[in-house]
Order: sequence, then structure tokens, then C-alpha cells
Amino acid sequence: MQNSQKPTFKHQKIAIIIFGIIFSVLILSAIIFYLVQQFTTQPEDTITPGTASVEQGNKERKTWPIIANLPIKNTLYTLGYTIKDDNLTLIVDATEGSLESALKKLASLDTSRPLSDYNVEVRKPENPFSGFHQNSETDPLEFIKTGYKHIDKEFSVISAEEKNGLSYVNITTGSSEHYNLIHYTAVIRKSGSGWELMKPPVPTLLVSQ
Repeated sequence: MQNSQKPTFKHQKIAIIIFGIIFSVLILSAIIFYLVQQFTTQPEDTITPGTASVEQGNKERKTWPIIANLPIKNTLYTLGYTIKDDNLTLIVDATEGSLESALKKLASLDTSRPLSDYNVEVRKPENPFSGFHQNSETDPLEFIKTGYKHIDKEFSVISAEEKNGLSYVNITTGSSEHYNLIHYTAVIRKSGSGWELMKPPVPTLLVSQ
């Protein structure tokens, strides 16, 4: 009786061990499969916003090399661009006095093709200095300040330099802190005990630093 039970118990023990091994292998395989899926499977169109921006920028610069040098801002003009529906528009923000210089600068940024190949939009900023009021101030700075005190734009009259009987008065609007500082120069001359406006303020570089 004892001899007939021993093989049965032994077989059951072996079967349990084998079942345990198979079960463990199955669990381990399931875990490995899950981890592989998590780390290797991604939607084909998945791309992070940062990567998309970089790739889009590289594509645009390859298509239009000129934009790699833009924007450009100084006291005379601003050069920039817009891209809409895969169409590039170059933006020139300049007054009539500085427009030629702005266009020459823009043309120099891409010598591989003429500027006429691009769509160029010219914008002329409004000159805030209009409607000068004649006054009797004897100081050239006060003469300009009083003559334009009615305009809405805040400005500073900073210096004047006399040359060949004329006085060049330097004026600024905006601020360097906000990157919109613009220098203007007005030309006045002596008239009796006071002054006379010869040329209203126009955007320019400072006559003297």
C-alpha cells in the first residue's frame, strides 16, 4: 500500500513545480511584453511641440535663407517678416528718408536672389511731430519742447548742436528698455531774438553723441 502511494505523491509534487515554473514564465513574459510596448511603441505622428517648432524653423530658413538674419531694428528702420499659408512677406518699417537704406540692407541679406523675388511690404510709421506751434522761447531746446507740447506722444529734447548758422535739435521718443527708442532731429535757425523751425523732426541718428 505504501509503495503504491509514494509514486503518486512524487508525481503530484513534480506537477506542482512544473506548473509553478510555467506560471512564473507566463507572468514574466507578460511583464516584459508590457514594458517593451511602453518604451518602443509610439504613434507615428507623435512629436513634441518643442521639436516641431525647431523643425519648422529649420524648414523655413532652408526655404528662405534671408530670414536667418531677421529681424533687424535700429533708429532708422525695422526689417522683419511674416509667414502665412507658407507664403513669406518681408516687412520694411521705415520713413521716406530711410527707406532706401532699409531696402539696400534688406537686399544685402540674400545675394543669391534679387529682392524682387520676394513679396515686400513697406510700412511707414506715422511721424508724431506735426503742427508745430511758433513760440517766443529763446532757448533752442525749450523752443522745440514748447512748439510740440500739444502732441500726444511723449518725447524728450536732449541736445542741440549749432552748425553753419543752424541749430540741430535732437529729440527722442520711446525707450531703450522697451526696444522702441527712436531719435529725431529738427533743424531751427535764429530769427530776431527767438527761433524759426526750418525742418520738422525726422527719424535720424544723433548728430552728436
